[in-house]
Amino acid sequence: MRKPAALDARVSSDRQKEDHTIASQVAALIEHAETHEYMVPPEWRFQDEGYRGATLLRPGLEALRDLAAGGQIEAVLIHSPDRLSRKYAYQVLLAEELSRCGVELIFLKAPSGTTPEEGGRALGKPRSARASGSPGHCASATGSPTGTVPTTKGLAPIGSKFPYPL
Repeated sequence: MRKPAALDARVSSDRQKEDHTIASQVAALIEHAETHEYMVPPEWRFQDEGYRGATLLRPGLEALRDLAAGGQIEAVLIHSPDRLSRKYAYQVLLAEELSRCGVELIFLKAPSGTTPEEGGRALGKPRSARASGSPGHCASATGSPTGTVPTTKGLAPIGSKFPYPL
């Protein structure tokens, strides 16, 4: 049985829009979905053209987060971590939010590494499917992003410099 999934694509600059990179992202994501048993209806193919990756206020991303919070999808397909967000802290925040909703986060292009919970520097490994907790425990994109901080294991003491660029 095919698993319900959504995809998210983003381009921010005029040059990226002119080069049709959003179309190539979507095509690669759809191909991956078809070859890996995911069902992605057209209305769940979110695209944010002209939005910078340094913000979480993007119509497609907000709709995707609401869909995940509603428990309607099992996976989100994204071309690469920088298409989700340019800020590592936002990548971790979104990965944790999706995980609480039981949604697997899958990047097509990502450096191999560890997951954020393991203190990794890249979101390279796919998220584990169906985290504990029900979709009712998910934070909605329309409300304030409340909830628990992902983890403090392995973090530097207060006052230390954050080792990753924001």
